[in-house]
Amino acid sequence: MTTQSDPCSSMSGLQSNKSVYVGDQIAQPTEIVLHIYDKQVYQRHHRYDRALLEKALANDQQIWIDVTGLADSASISQWCHDFNVHPLIVEDILHTHQRPKLDCFHDGLFIVFKVLEMVHNQLTYESEQFSMVVKKNLLLTFRESKDYDLTEFYNRLDCPNAMVRHEDCDYLAYLLMDDIVDDYSSFVEEMEDQLSTIEDMLVADPKLISLSELYTIKRRNMILRKIIAPLRDIVHLLLTEYGRNINAKYHLYYRDLHDHTIRLMESIDLQREMTNGMFDIYHSTLNIQMNQTMKLLTLFTSIFIPLTFIVGVYGMNFEFMPELKWRYAYPTVLLSMMVLVVSMVFYFKKKKIL
Repeated sequence: MTTQSDPCSSMSGLQSNKSVYVGDQIAQPTEIVLHIYDKQVYQRHHRYDRALLEKALANDQQIWIDVTGLADSASISQWCHDFNVHPLIVEDILHTHQRPKLDCFHDGLFIVFKVLEMVHNQLTYESEQFSMVVKKNLLLTFRESKDYDLTEFYNRLDCPNAMVRHEDCDYLAYLLMDDIVDDYSSFVEEMEDQLSTIEDMLVADPKLISLSELYTIKRRNMILRKIIAPLRDIVHLLLTEYGRNINAKYHLYYRDLHDHTIRLMESIDLQREMTNGMFDIYHSTLNIQMNQTMKLLTLFTSIFIPLTFIVGVYGMNFEFMPELKWRYAYPTVLLSMMVLVVSMVFYFKKKKIL
C-alpha cells in the first residue's frame, strides 16, 4: 500500500466488537494460515503468533493472513483488533449477507466478494462470502469454508522465483481478485454454451425447448449480474477515487481486471437479451400451436353445423314428412350429407384454410 504508517503502531487501537457469525450455512471451524514472505524468505504457520507478525512488519516483510471458517468470531475480532481494523468492518466480515462492496478506512481497504459454486438440478448458484482487508504490507482474507481453494496461491508463494514473492500485498490482492473474476468467466461461458444449445433446438424444433431450462438460465443470469456489476464498480473505484491506496505500479493490472469485468457484463447483458428473445419465441410458438388447434376445431365445427341441421330436421318426427315414406330417402340424405362434407373440404383446401 502507498499509505505510510508505523507497522508496529498498527497492532494496537480499537476495541474489538462483539460481532457473531450470521449466515445461511452452519459456521465452519475457524482455521488460520500465516504467510510471511519477501524475496529471500517464505514462512507458513498454522497458528496465530502476534510477536512473529510484529517482527515481520518491523522487517518490512509481506504478511498474508488467510482465515477459513467464521465460527470463532471472538478470535477473528481479536485478530482484526490487533491490526486496527474497525469494528464495523469486523461485523461485515462475520455477517455474510453483504453485497459485493468496497470500503476505505484510515489506512486500508475492505473488499467483499461472492464466490460461486455450481449446484446441478437447482435454480440458482450456491455462494459464499469472501472478504479481504488490504493494508500496507498486510493482507487479511476471510472465507466461509474451504470450498474456494487457495492452494494454488500457497504454492506460488512457496516458489522463490514466483513474481508474487517479489511484489507486495497489493499484487497478491490483485491475483486473488483476478482468480475470482476468472471463476465468474467460467460460469458465464457455461451459460453461453447452454444458450447456444437451446438456440439450436429452437431453430430445429421449438417443441424441444424446456421452459424450466430457460427460467434457470434467466435466474442465474440475474445472480451473475447482481454479483459482477458491483465488482466492476469496485475495480473502477480502485483505479480512480481510491487509487492512492494501491501502489501505482499495479494500476495496469487493475485496469486489465476492470476490462475483464466490463467484458463479463457485456456478455451477461447479451445473454439476458438472448434469453428474453427465446422466451418471446417460446410463447409465440405456444400461441401458434394454440391457433392451429383452434383453427382445426373451427373447421370441424363449420363442417358439422350443416350436417347437424339436416339431422335435426329429419329427427323432428312430424307426421306429414313425405321423405319418410320414400323408399330411397335414407340413402339419399346420407349421400347428400357426404357430398356436402366433400364440397366443404374442397372449398377449404382451395382457399388454403385447411
